[in-house]
Parts: sequence; C-alpha cells; structure tokens
Amino acid sequence: MRRTLRVVCAVSCALSCALARDARAESFIVKDGQPQAEIVVAGDAVPAVKLAAQDLAVYVEKLSGARLPVVNAPGPNVPVQLYVGRSAFTDKLNVRADDLEHDAYRMVSVERGLVLIGRDRRWEPKGLMKLAITNLPWPAPDKRTKEGQVLWDQWDKATGEYWGLPFSQVWKDYNSALDLWAMDERGTFNAVTAFLYMQGVRWYMPGDLGEVVPRKATIPLPQLNTTVRPDFELRHPYLYSSRFTQTKDLSGVMWQMRMGFSYATDIFGVGYRAHGIAHVIGREETKKAHPEYYALIGGRRVTEDRFARSGRPCLSSPELAAANVRYLDAMFNVFGLPMESVMPVDGFTAICQCPLCQGRSQPERGWQGQFSNYVWDYTNKVAQGVAKTHPDRKVAGMAYTTYMLPPTDIEKFSPNLVVAIAQDRASFANDPARFARQQELRQSWLQKLPPGKSLYQYEYYRYAVPGKESQFAPAFFPHGIARDLRSLKGISLGDYIEVYNQEGKVITDLNLYVTGRCWWNADLDVDALLEEYYTLFYGPAR
Repeated sequence: MRRTLRVVCAVSCALSCALARDARAESFIVKDGQPQAEIVVAGDAVPAVKLAAQDLAVYVEKLSGARLPVVNAPGPNVPVQLYVGRSAFTDKLNVRADDLEHDAYRMVSVERGLVLIGRDRRWEPKGLMKLAITNLPWPAPDKRTKEGQVLWDQWDKATGEYWGLPFSQVWKDYNSALDLWAMDERGTFNAVTAFLYMQGVRWYMPGDLGEVVPRKATIPLPQLNTTVRPDFELRHPYLYSSRFTQTKDLSGVMWQMRMGFSYATDIFGVGYRAHGIAHVIGREETKKAHPEYYALIGGRRVTEDRFARSGRPCLSSPELAAANVRYLDAMFNVFGLPMESVMPVDGFTAICQCPLCQGRSQPERGWQGQFSNYVWDYTNKVAQGVAKTHPDRKVAGMAYTTYMLPPTDIEKFSPNLVVAIAQDRASFANDPARFARQQELRQSWLQKLPPGKSLYQYEYYRYAVPGKESQFAPAFFPHGIARDLRSLKGISLGDYIEVYNQEGKVITDLNLYVTGRCWWNADLDVDALLEEYYTLFYGPAR
C-alpha cells in the first residue's frame, strides 16, 4: 500500500506540474471576445513607440472585438501584460534592445506577459540641418526665400566657399500628424507589426483595400523568445507619389512603417544619394571663380547644359578634386553626415577635351565601360583625400551608364569607398543570361572593394513613368525580386529604389510587398508568400 501511495503521489505531483504548465500556456490576451490583457508603454516613450501601442490596441480589437487598455504601469488585477517598447518594467524584466540595429526587434515571453521591443531612436535635425529643412523646401541658389538666405549665409560663412546643399527633399520625410521622421529607428513598431502578422493580419497595399484581418474571438498568449534582424540594412523605396510627409491620408505612411522600410541613417545619412558633385560645382559664384572645374567641350567651359544645370565637371582637374574633398569635409564637420556622394552629374555621355583629359576615354570597353577609368580614378582620389581627414566617414560612388564597369587601372579601392550599382531588377527578372551577367558585374566590383559590405543597389521600379503612356501598364516580377535579393544577401547593404507609381494610374504594390518581406528574410519561400497573397487578397478571384 505504501508503494501504491508513493506512485499515486508521484503521478499527482506530475499532473500538478503539467497542469501548472498548461495554465501558463493557456493564458490569453483575449478570450471569448473578452479582454484579458493590457498594453503597457512608458509615459515618456517616443512617438513611434506610442503609435505602436495604439496600433496594437486597434488591431487586437479588429481581430477579436476586444479593446485592450493602454496604460503606463501594470494593473494589479489584469492577468496579462503586453509590454510595448522599453520602460522601467522591461528593464526590471531584463529584456533590452540596445544591440538591435537597423530596426531589429525582440519578442520575449515573461511571467504573465510578452515584451515587444526594439531600439527606438528619434532622428532630429540640428543646427544648419534643421534650418535647411525647416526653411528651404527647395534650397536652390536662384530660388532663395527670405528665411533661406539666412541658411545660405551661414553655410557660406561656415565653409568659406560657395557650395550647394543636398537637403532639398528631406523635408518630405517628416510627418507632422504623427510627429515622425522616416529616418526614425522604429524597432518596437516592427515588433508589434510582426506580432500582428503572426495573428494573420496582412497589409498588402495602403488603405482598407490592402488590409486583411481575420476574425478570432480568442487570442492565446504565445510563448516566444525571438530576435529578428533584417538581412539588409538599407530598405528604402523613394516613392514619387506617396511621400512620408502626407498628412491628409495616413494610410500610405502607415503602410511604409508596417513594411519595415528603413533609410539606414547611421550608414547613409540623409539627403539625395546621387550626383553629389553637382553641389560642388552648381553655384553661380563657383562657375565664375573656378572655370577650371568645368569640362572643356567644343572650345568652351560647360557651366550649364540641358542635362545638368550645375555644369559638367573636368574630372582630371586637381583643383576640382581638392575642392570636392573640402566640400565633403564641410558636410561631415557641419552636418555630421556618415556618407556623401561623389557621383558625376547626370547625362554623362561625353568627357572634357582639355589636355589633361585627352586619351582618358576607352571606347573599346563599350558603352558601359568607356568612361570607367576616368570617373573612378577621380572618385577614388577624392575618397583617399577624405580618408586622411575623416577616416571614419564614407564616400559613395555609383556604377552608372558609361561608367558601369569597374576600372581597369585600380586594383583595390580606398577602404572608405562604397559603390552603388544602378540596376533595373525587372530587366533581368525572367532572363537567366542577363541575371548571370548582373551577378558577374557585382563580383567584379567586390574584388576591388574592401571586405565587408561596401556595395548597395540603386534600383528603379519603373511603372507609370510620367509622360510615358506605354509604361502605365502594371509589371510584376516577384520571383525575380526574391531571386535577386537572395543572391545579394551577405554582400549588399540593400536597396535605394526609385518607385514611379502614379496614384490612380497603376497598382504595383505587390512588387514592394515582396521586396519588403525579402529585405527582412531573403530566404523566404516566395511561392508560399504568393499563394497566401492570392488567397487572402483576391479571395474567390485568386
């Protein structure tokens, strides 16, 4: 009988432990349409975190009909807490996010709750940057406003020279209704979005039409211990028709946030990421004072033409190279930027005819290589100059049109040089031979770049280009996107994509949806993703 009692006690103990485990596992956020949890967010949280807490409450209600209260401290009689972002309570629970770069996030189960957290750093313009963005929506020298004159005077005084500013579009990256910058780090918002994604919520395109929310009366509290980091740091679509500044309809801005897009500001800074040399040679004062900066074509210095109002540079000019280094020094010193562009002006189809430039072209290399040595010798020289004054900063060049191929006379680039390859993913999405050539091109650049990620893509999703009616038709290439990003994982910082997408003309959000998901996980099953998309978004018309 004693032996039997011992066995019964052991079984009872095991059952009690199992029941205790089951009780923990059977905690609920919502049960039978009734709230069982609260959302805890710090009272002094940054706007992106407060917005994440609100979004969580909104979508739990859409899912279940139950509205969870948003509080600043746990209540004594609430069964479950959902901690959104860092607070004194997450610190006490020892769940932190300081190591989560580029909007990475954590979802961590704790006793009677779940922590949804990421690094949330608010981007703030300072000094002349703030003045530039606040007062000059388009800071062109010949379009100065009264307030803008103050900026230009201060900029000229700070540098002692006459240079342009690359901040003409940055004001479009602030949303006053949400008090958010596109450059803000939003790790916690991504954690909340990922949690809602786990519940079946989808955002296939901006607005109610693109939203899929299943109905579930009960939402169990999951057991999680997950850290998610993106495969690519730079995840930025430059949307011509839907900028971050829009306030009348916030659906486009919210969709961009839910897609987890990112400027990677700590690497790339802010401002336009191309044709940087235009800021060195674009001012009228510079054109008059330094004719040697400009290309000599047809017997005259080209200080302006129909492709480049800034003028065309003479890339053999030692004076121009020295001025470019000084300009970059000023950008780094005054604005604290981590990177700046040295790319030539657009429409670079002819080079200077001065004695220093004679014989610099290589027509035998074809259209994409004829000016490669000429352009990249200059770019590398400027990068070497910057490395002496700011070894911790980067110089960006772009492989583009007539200088797409790497140079033949440089074995290794300056270690602070980053190369963007201009590409059109759609053009090789269904062409294996072109895709293979694109991969070969990348490898030829990587052989000359320092170890680590010193490469990214300047992409074009070209649908509904203004004035080109033939391009209004939608074009979709999800498998090509997934294949290309899978091949770039580990070697590329990511994409900066010009997206021509006129509202009311064409819908190509599927391309950005697939791209956004692949930026976070380049190894995802794109066929499974598409099957789900067809079913959930189109329903009977799948």
